[in-house]
Amino acid sequence: MSVPVKNLEREFAEYVRLFREMPDKIRAYRRAQKWKMRRKIAVYTAVIDNYDTLKLPHILSPEIDYICFCNRPINNVGVWQIRACPWLDSDGVKTARYIKTHPHYLLEDYDVAVWIDANLLPCCDLMMYVKRFLRSDKLIGAVPHPVRSDIYQELEACIECGKDDEQIMRLQIEKYRAEGFMHNDLIESNFMIFRSGEPKLEAFLNMWWSEIEQHSRRDQLSLNYCLQKCGIEWYPLFPKGVCCRNISDILLLPHDKNEGKYKGLLDLLPSEVADPYSNGKYANVRKKRLKAVKNKEIDVVVCIHNAQEYVRQCVESLLKWHRSDKEHIILIDDGSDAPTAEYLRQMSEKHKCLRLIRHDKAVGYTKSANEGFRCGRGDLVILLNSDTIVTKNWSRKMADAVFSNKGAGVVGPMSSAATAQSLPSIVGKDGQTAINNLPEGITPQMMNELCENTADSEVVLRVPTVHGFCFGVTRKCLDVLKGFDEEHFPTGFGEEDDFCMRTGKAGFSMVIATHTFVYHAKTKSFDAERRKQLCQAGAENLWALHGKKMIEHAGACVRRNMVLQAMRNTVQTLFDAYDFKYKKGCVVAPRQRIKFNPEKVVSSPKIGEGFAANAVNTLPFRKNALTTYFSKWGKSVQFAAWYDAYGRIVVAKKVRNKWQNNPTQFYNEVQDAHNVVSIAVDGSGYVHLVWCRHKGTLCYARSVKPLSTEFKENIIIGTQENKATYPEFYVQPSGDLLLMYRDGCSGCGKLVLNHYRHKIQRWQRLSDCLIDGEGKESPYWQACVDYKGCLHISWCWRENNNVTSNHDICYMRSTDESCTQFVNIEAQRMILPQTPDNAAPIYAIPQGSGLINQTSMTVDEKNNPYIATFWQYNGVLQYMLLFAENGRWKAADTGIRRSGEIIDGRGTKKLPCARPQILVRRQRGKCKIMLLLRDDEYGGKLLLARVKIKNSAVSHGYDLLTNTALGVYEPMYDILLWQKRRKLSVFVQYASYKEDEEVCRDILSEDIRIICVNV
Repeated sequence: MSVPVKNLEREFAEYVRLFREMPDKIRAYRRAQKWKMRRKIAVYTAVIDNYDTLKLPHILSPEIDYICFCNRPINNVGVWQIRACPWLDSDGVKTARYIKTHPHYLLEDYDVAVWIDANLLPCCDLMMYVKRFLRSDKLIGAVPHPVRSDIYQELEACIECGKDDEQIMRLQIEKYRAEGFMHNDLIESNFMIFRSGEPKLEAFLNMWWSEIEQHSRRDQLSLNYCLQKCGIEWYPLFPKGVCCRNISDILLLPHDKNEGKYKGLLDLLPSEVADPYSNGKYANVRKKRLKAVKNKEIDVVVCIHNAQEYVRQCVESLLKWHRSDKEHIILIDDGSDAPTAEYLRQMSEKHKCLRLIRHDKAVGYTKSANEGFRCGRGDLVILLNSDTIVTKNWSRKMADAVFSNKGAGVVGPMSSAATAQSLPSIVGKDGQTAINNLPEGITPQMMNELCENTADSEVVLRVPTVHGFCFGVTRKCLDVLKGFDEEHFPTGFGEEDDFCMRTGKAGFSMVIATHTFVYHAKTKSFDAERRKQLCQAGAENLWALHGKKMIEHAGACVRRNMVLQAMRNTVQTLFDAYDFKYKKGCVVAPRQRIKFNPEKVVSSPKIGEGFAANAVNTLPFRKNALTTYFSKWGKSVQFAAWYDAYGRIVVAKKVRNKWQNNPTQFYNEVQDAHNVVSIAVDGSGYVHLVWCRHKGTLCYARSVKPLSTEFKENIIIGTQENKATYPEFYVQPSGDLLLMYRDGCSGCGKLVLNHYRHKIQRWQRLSDCLIDGEGKESPYWQACVDYKGCLHISWCWRENNNVTSNHDICYMRSTDESCTQFVNIEAQRMILPQTPDNAAPIYAIPQGSGLINQTSMTVDEKNNPYIATFWQYNGVLQYMLLFAENGRWKAADTGIRRSGEIIDGRGTKKLPCARPQILVRRQRGKCKIMLLLRDDEYGGKLLLARVKIKNSAVSHGYDLLTNTALGVYEPMYDILLWQKRRKLSVFVQYASYKEDEEVCRDILSEDIRIICVNV
């Protein structure tokens, strides 16, 4: 028997017809939001791994909050609150099931929670169903299955459709059958309503999730069973035979992987892409969060058996960071040898905050831990291994993590050796748990601060298991679970996993305090062989009690958690930088002391120190290393950005002629010089940063408020951002931003263009492919924005990753500031995308000419374009100018250089002359052209060359700005400051080089200076 279905195409066509009304409805809903103090009703859903397009209800009720939980950036369609999934299962379906079954934890502020599957599109006012449900006085509203009546029929249908593993489903149903479970009211679970705050409902939801976790992910197989077990009657939302496939109130759409015609409609709405895991960093809210738990009583229990040296480190760290009389430290000496016992006795007598309990004969870890559980009455009990080193605020932050999340009962921190909670590696060389030794120069407290600056301020991860080396348990959870299983785990090794399994079945959650780091030396009470034996025995007991599949799945969930993986990547980047600094044989050279020409350089303040082992801070395709914000009242604030010695992004701001530095929470791999960071400030004063790894994920952050140097990571669009290189900001006169970057790799890339409207704070994709090499070549561009806001772009083509394959120079400009249509210098419309087949060069340059890529271009006050580059001309590798005159392009040989050496090879190359930066201004009808240069012919010094073009004759002069060489430095200047004030401000740093993209190990960091030049 099958259920009749409605005509999906006809229903969708009707929705499209009415869609033009949606922008007005969204605006009306948002206005109503501002005036409503608190909504009591939440409609919630989950979109995991972009499996669905987020749907926009046709009728938006001001009484409802629309909340979507997801694990990837998603378009909020102007209405939905985007929240992070706190539980990230290795199975995406189970992640969605967790969200569905936990409104009592995730939506505790609401009286009613309405679940809808992500492929359901409500076409009616859902308040109509909510009001009917509330009049019923039932705890749950659901849809009767239109065809099948019980789970035994449902099982056969699930097997036929391949909904889950057949053996798992059959074992589950046989368990229910053996218990005598019978019913005839099968529920279809894609649309449900829950009455929140009822203990009976919470017991049901916890049981339902426990059944899903232990058995099949097909939640309909366990739903009716759990309802009957908890004695709950449910309210039918539809009559029997009616479901979301045949009712006009709700449209059931196919899963579309966030693609297709419905997504095309949503892209037209006044909405934005939101990243659920980008809420700012914990460090920004630490003070407030710690204040919330300051009155919590915390018992710290340390079970000790020998290993005096490690015990001493542990106790000293506990005393060092002991800050409150509400933290009680209990030391349980389980039959330690005489030296350890004597040390503990002396310390307990000396420090009143230490309480010592001594076992003359060892009774084992599990019994000692249970004794520790019982001997205190703290709100939180933390079992801490004796081979650990704690850090500042560690116990309070663990309390924050567990008590700020309803239903949480167990908490653990990040560490150096704690299986999936380890940073940065989780698997050692021998296949065992990784033991991450901290590089020389990094302390546990530094790691703790790194965690605070990496962890999301709003998201605390819920996981199926927590490592036992630092194991926090709430008193409420202990009262239910009592303690560890002494019978099956007398020496430990598996007792905490067993406790976690039992905790989950009891309805409590386990959480990870990602903002906290506790160093773990790893099992110093047992030798490696004994530890291996104990681990194996513990694992076999766990499998016998809870099933091997469940234990392995729990471990996989934490190992594959995307948030933890991102933290590991960040820490690995930091470790690589420190390993580079302290690696044997690395000798850090004396600071390069740059001497400036006092006749031309007005000031040269040091604003910080930056990575200098390659040119990652001094490459011109950063475009903006330095920029100035101008307010409408004429005030200005200058900003700079760079990488420090360890790959951390630093942002500096000039306040009252003094520079202030702020090291951000962002790190990157700086050993590859392609991984530049660019900065810009929009018309509202918000500071923007963009960076990426070479052919990697595009990273973006915006300041939390105007003119601030505190940042919140975000996303641009969310698509075509996984293989990015060379991100560059351009600021329009309106205060809007343009962002360009290459999507793809050398020889087969394309140019992507995005636009940021600062008044609505939203990014928009202008072109997925503005210039396309069509898999054969890559465009290497330079660009500028003119005084009308139009975008000018010039580029060369490269056939492969060898720089000698650069050839030809092409050009186009946008017709207006919208940057959607482009023309050539003769105002003829260009075909987009520009390709090697349709792009007509403005100047033909053959391969093998030494043509350099990514130099600079600018415009004069009449918006005439000028391009500066170099290639071999008349046997000389020469700085060349391209400029337009009477609608035609001309080339000029500046005559500045004399040698003919050209660059050959792949990767980052040592340039004998830096890519020139061009500045132009008109005075008394004449055009003044200047080039900022660093050239080996001039001793590797920075110079400002003046170029005159008169009647096709070219002459030049120059002034040295430095009296010392700058290595492989390439100049960058503050473009906006020059355009608006005609002041020349230049970012200067000595940079070193080694062939084939390797870093120069005798240079680590050098001074960053901002020089003001008298022009």
